[in-house]
Amino acid sequence: MFLCPRNYCLLSITGYLNLHQLIKTQEVSAAVINISGRQRMLSQKTAFLSLRLVESKDREERQKIRKELSEVIALMEKTHNGLINGDGALHLPGRLSPQLRAIYYEPPDRLDFENAYLYFKNPFPAL
Repeated sequence: MFLCPRNYCLLSITGYLNLHQLIKTQEVSAAVINISGRQRMLSQKTAFLSLRLVESKDREERQKIRKELSEVIALMEKTHNGLINGDGALHLPGRLSPQLRAIYYEPPDRLDFENAYLYFKNPFPAL
């Protein structure tokens, strides 16, 4: 079977556009996966720094740990907002599936419950 040049061009353009869209989708998925992995690392670092802060007896060291902990929390919050609302610099689309939206915003899970952000406002008032 012989394809005329017009059909061949149309078929080539369609194939290119499909491939381009697939690559773009994979890039976005890779960014979401990488940023999610960073969130996990940041949560572990937050736990480690919190433990060090509680255990430390040296005032200067505690100040240094507080500063680092504040920076980690700020990065974690920025990244979380990017995952939820999108962030062009991080290549995050901010489009949650209906299932994820339910987990984040509806009972019983409500992972993004507003009161959780009270911690970000003043993470260690007594320490």
